[in-house]
This record gives sequence, structure tokens and C-alpha cells, in this order.
Amino acid sequence: MRWNRILLGGLLAAGCSGNGNLASPDGAGPRALTPGLTLSSSEGGLAAGVVGNAFNFGQLRDLWVRATMPTIAPVVTEHLTFLNPLGERMYETTRAFSLDPSMQEMPMAGKSSPMTVLRAKPIDGGYAIDVGLPIAGTSFTRFPTTAVGEWQVSAEVDGVAQTLHTTMMVAFER
Repeated sequence: MRWNRILLGGLLAAGCSGNGNLASPDGAGPRALTPGLTLSSSEGGLAAGVVGNAFNFGQLRDLWVRATMPTIAPVVTEHLTFLNPLGERMYETTRAFSLDPSMQEMPMAGKSSPMTVLRAKPIDGGYAIDVGLPIAGTSFTRFPTTAVGEWQVSAEVDGVAQTLHTTMMVAFER
């Protein structure tokens, strides 16, 4: 009986290697992460996997957007776009990311000042680039009647062939 428990424990430990990678269907190794966008109300929420697609802009301080991809170049830029329920472009931003923690800024073509470089994060199966955006008191909440409904969020990331998309349902209640 004791040997059965030891054998079962050993099999469970072998099955839970702790690296978090999923085996590919053919058993050849880790499966690459599918590129995508996820949203959360906090940076800690992104890290803990507390994500969603429904937010109350009347009570939300920040919105965090995570783009995930299986591979990443040494330096990439991400262009985020938010379309409100009327199809109007309400917000755009472009940010630079690097895996190198010593890289703090980089020159921008046609600009006199450099762009701040944020840190890209290795995650299971690939990489993540996270952007925190203020919501309270910004253009996101300036016109509450146009904020309510389904928003389109898209990201163009260097080295990712397709534009990443997601939607979010927005309410506005104080």
C-alpha cells in the first residue's frame, strides 16, 4: 500500500514539471502561445490571470492591456487603438518594449526626444507586453453616453503578422 502511494506521488510529480508549458499535440515539446489581447482592471490582475471583457468606466481607475505572442524581437513597438461603440477612434498610443532591462529609451524617427522603452515579460509559452491606461478623468469617461456598449480594441505589434483584436463591454455607473 505504501509503495502504491509513493508510485502515485512520483507519477503526479513527473506530470507536474512546474515549467507551466503545455505539451504540443504531437508530444514534441512546449506549445507556442497564440498571439492575443487580454484586459484587466489592474497589473496584478494580469499577472494573476484575473482578466475580463466587461468594465464599468464610472468606477474604473485604470485599464490594463496585455498582448501575448510566442516570440519577440529584441525591441518592438505596439500601437493600441480603441474604438467606442459608435466606431469612433477614442484613444491611440504607441509604446516601445524590450526584454533588455538596461534599455530605457530609444530614438524615434522624426522626433527630437527619445521614446521610453518598457519591459517585455517572458511568460509560459512566449512573451507579454503590458500597458496600463488611465480611465478615470480621461477621454474614456468624458462622454459617458458614447462610452456605454461594445468597444473594439486592437494592437499592432512588430513581428506579429496579424493585428490582435478583442472587444470589451463598457458600462458607466458611478
